[in-house]
Amino acid sequence: MQRILSIVQCALLTLALGVPSVTSTDSVSGSSMFAGDGDCTCRCILRRPELEKCRLGNNTAALIPKPLSFNPLSTAKSKCQCQCEISGYNPCDAEMKLEKLRNRTPDVEKIEPIVSMLHQALTSADIRRLSSNTNRATTHIKTLEQALLSNFTAERVFMKKIYTSLSQTAMLYQNFTEALRLLSRELYKLNSHLRVYRDMTIQQGHKPQDNMTSEQNGSVPYDASQSNIPNRENKEEVNTVSPREEDVEVELSNTVPEDSCAGTLMAVKTPRAFGQFGRKEGAWLRDPLSRDGTLYLADYIFGSELLEFSDNEALAQGRPSSRVHMLPCSYSGTGHTVYNGSFYYLKAFTRTLIRYSLSHRATAAWGLLEDLSLAAQSLSKFGSGSGRSWQGYNDVTFASDETGLWVVYPSNHFGTIVDDELVLVQLDPEELTPRKDSLWKMGLSRPQYGLSFVICGVLYVMDKDSIARGAISFAFDTHSNSQTVPALPFPAGTTSSYLTQLSYSPLERQLYGWDNGVQVKYPLHFAV
Repeated sequence: MQRILSIVQCALLTLALGVPSVTSTDSVSGSSMFAGDGDCTCRCILRRPELEKCRLGNNTAALIPKPLSFNPLSTAKSKCQCQCEISGYNPCDAEMKLEKLRNRTPDVEKIEPIVSMLHQALTSADIRRLSSNTNRATTHIKTLEQALLSNFTAERVFMKKIYTSLSQTAMLYQNFTEALRLLSRELYKLNSHLRVYRDMTIQQGHKPQDNMTSEQNGSVPYDASQSNIPNRENKEEVNTVSPREEDVEVELSNTVPEDSCAGTLMAVKTPRAFGQFGRKEGAWLRDPLSRDGTLYLADYIFGSELLEFSDNEALAQGRPSSRVHMLPCSYSGTGHTVYNGSFYYLKAFTRTLIRYSLSHRATAAWGLLEDLSLAAQSLSKFGSGSGRSWQGYNDVTFASDETGLWVVYPSNHFGTIVDDELVLVQLDPEELTPRKDSLWKMGLSRPQYGLSFVICGVLYVMDKDSIARGAISFAFDTHSNSQTVPALPFPAGTTSSYLTQLSYSPLERQLYGWDNGVQVKYPLHFAV
């Protein structure tokens, strides 16, 4: 009974003081004290405050009830004391959160139609079709990727087979080319021997076939001296079967004895002009082993035609003969030469040497200078560096003298050196192959040198920077393997002195030159 009275006193005291009550779930701590045999139980109830009270002031923490102590509701003689304390709880948190949610309701109402429109757009027929097409395209892309992967593998295997087949074909082609090259040389030699044999039979006045036929028939060969036909008719008959002189190729010696050399070059005399034909650059030549005075002219530093002039008078009058040689391959530069019935030149934009037979009008032989270091302008066919502008020197210069056929060119020694080096090589005139132990290195590199020529096995080189005034600045003797600096002055014969060709003629012992479109000859002075 006393316990019930204590609880009622605590509740009344709480209501009297206006302290909110706490439910059984609120965080409230209580303590009780017992004295003697009696006990005392306290119960504190904290009620939720109204929203208006929570809105008072900005500091909501002021509304948190402070710890409260309750005096015991007992008689003076009672020793029961009760105390209720509230800690760690703010009764306004729930109300404030609810108020914030109510304030955000208009924003939610604005978002709702946007979400509805977005939902309609996502569920529309166009989006469904787009999604279907996207899935279909993805499937096709995957299928195509697999097909390409399989085809790539198959193509790779196929290309590997093709590469192997092409490699084998290239080897066969190379072997066939070499065989055809050897066969053409042998046929050329055989044809030359047959021509010589025919000439011999013609000079004897009868044909071998007639003799053979008469011997087989048992008859006596026909003797013109025993015939009643006049000798004049017999002579006419012999003349009708004689071949043309230009079709007869006589086996001439490839070299001239060194005893025929005039000596050491001492001076270059004033030139003499023989004609003015063609462009500023070009070359005119004469075969030193030919019996006639036919001149050959290659106009410009790039072309595919070789003109013929019967003699110096025809050149002076500008009347080339009808025998125009259409070369099978174009030439480049001006370092050509004519030797023993063939025209030697460098095939344009390549490292290939060509020997063109003037009598057969066909390529007789070719060779490859694998260590030839071509200038950048000589490798390109188009643009400003097209190889069609005079550079002051030739990539390859052929030369013929009393000792044979030579070639002068810059070599990179098969890529073993950075800068090229000028080399001199003596060639076999028929096969265009280097002779044994016939290569000499000059120690010169571009652009130190210009035009060059060979006289009696001695190479003479002009300085590129001195072409305008003319000076031979270097000489190399292949007989003694020694070099000198002759510093021979080179007289200027024309007003411009624009030399693009110098070629020695051992037959005349003069230099052929092409000076700004003027064909000139330089007489030479030798010392024995």
